[in-house]
Amino acid sequence: MAETYVYPSFGGLDLGVLRLPGLGLGNLLFPWARCVVASHKRHLKMIAPTWPQICPGAILRRESDKRSYYDSFHTPDGQVHGIRRLWLLATLPRYPEECDNEPSGGIICFRGNRGHFAPILEDAQFVRQQILTIVRRCHQDACRVCFRRSISVHVRRGDFRTPSNSNDIYSGCNGLRIPLSWYVDIVSRLRHLVRGDIPVFVFSDGSDEELGDLLAIPGIQRLGFGSAIADLIALSRANVLVASGSSFSMWASYLGRMPVIWHKGQMLQRLYRPDEAIECECSSGQDLPSELRNALC
Repeated sequence: MAETYVYPSFGGLDLGVLRLPGLGLGNLLFPWARCVVASHKRHLKMIAPTWPQICPGAILRRESDKRSYYDSFHTPDGQVHGIRRLWLLATLPRYPEECDNEPSGGIICFRGNRGHFAPILEDAQFVRQQILTIVRRCHQDACRVCFRRSISVHVRRGDFRTPSNSNDIYSGCNGLRIPLSWYVDIVSRLRHLVRGDIPVFVFSDGSDEELGDLLAIPGIQRLGFGSAIADLIALSRANVLVASGSSFSMWASYLGRMPVIWHKGQMLQRLYRPDEAIECECSSGQDLPSELRNALC
């Protein structure tokens, strides 16, 4: 019987060794994660994805992260790569991941954000292990940094737009810049909760000028490890995560399983928690759950 393969298709124009236009890392990880989990559970061989891409938007906006991912990942043992990979992708029929019967001699393709984290909700530990397996060592510096008893803050700017009014944020509109005043308020309240100047690390694609009021708080340090995947690994090691309304923050929460605070209306999807109080949405001035204290003590 002919062999069946699985393949995470990232969309756009895929030339086999390069794609365009490109998506952000959070959106790419959804089909990749569903594919790697399916490969493991169904004992099917995985065809390596096309990570390298060109993202014109990031280039035009002069973002520090050009979202190329050409040197972020390597192909692990067991995945189909090289000439054989290109041959299979060019010759075998492709089937959607939701096909009723497992095809023989074809490629099951995983595309898009289907269900977001729902299909992989219970596989966080395995998915994290697989990410660390494929990330090149030069992007794993965050694994050697101590984040013990600290808060990490993710402030998304870049292609996110400034909301026309606060109701847009509260109503759950996506792709919005959370007001910097909210981050300042949450950090102050977390420190008050533990009654100390606990270390705070800020990760952002914004400029120092855009983050001025936040960076001016004593004991706050801006960190960056040079790539999106390196920063994601770092964020996933926080004791408490103060999130932006982005899939990038959600991936950090999913991989790290730490307490996380979202702006009211900006939690993209509730992940499994033994205690829902530590996966919360808060407005400025709102009391934080007292359970967060245990994560920082």
